[in-house]
This record gives sequence, C-alpha cells and structure tokens, in this order.
Amino acid sequence: MENENIRLRPLRVFDGPFLKSGLKSADILSANGLNKPMASSWFFVWWCFTKTFALAYCIEYDSRPIGFIGLYNFIPGKSAEISLVIFDSDNRRMGYGTKSFQLLIQNLKRFSLVRVRNSEKSPPEAHDSHNQHKS
Repeated sequence: MENENIRLRPLRVFDGPFLKSGLKSADILSANGLNKPMASSWFFVWWCFTKTFALAYCIEYDSRPIGFIGLYNFIPGKSAEISLVIFDSDNRRMGYGTKSFQLLIQNLKRFSLVRVRNSEKSPPEAHDSHNQHKS
C-alpha cells in the first residue's frame, strides 16, 4: 500500500532488529510505563508482533522504515484496535502517522474489512412521527 512517500508493507522477519531498536527508545518505553526493554532477542520481538497483530505493517518513508502500524482484536466488519508508532522522534509530527492510518483504513474499506458509520445521520426516532403519543 502506497501513498506519496509513505508505504505500508507487511511485517517481515527481517524487521525484527528494526522493531527491537525502536522499542528501546526512552520515550517509547516511558509511554508504555517501562524503564527497560522487555526482550533481548529481536526474533522474539518479531514473533510477539506477529502473534499479537492480525494485520501488521512496517511504515516506510522514502523506502526507509520509520514505524509500525497494526490491528489487533480484529473482528472483520465489526471492530478492531490499532497500534501505531513512529520510532524516531525526528520523524514525528510530520504527518507520517496520519497518512499511514488513512492509507490503512482506505485499503481496509476497499476490501470490505471495515464498515464506516455515517455519523451525519440523525437517529430514526427524530424522523418518525409515529413515536408521538396521542391522547
């Protein structure tokens, strides 16, 4: 999946070292309430990601890995939870996370894996005159 300079590609075993080094960052650790990395093996980190996330992608900017986006607790057409991280603080606040999120959602919609709720519709009872009680 690509859009401009952002590309989402399936996570591969060779992304293990990248994930492990990204998760060592002090700000990433503190955001998760940790003070040291949980795993010593990059293979274990990659394995945990593949077991936790139903859909897992490496975020690339100009063909360089910068982050991760993945869905877990995924029930197609119903619900999902998402994790998104841009590891290097120099790449944050540049719109890469937003573009990655939009790209993922666009592709999930295209393959009918998610439904979008139309929040502009008013509730049916607002238009139903039969709900008024007659005395």
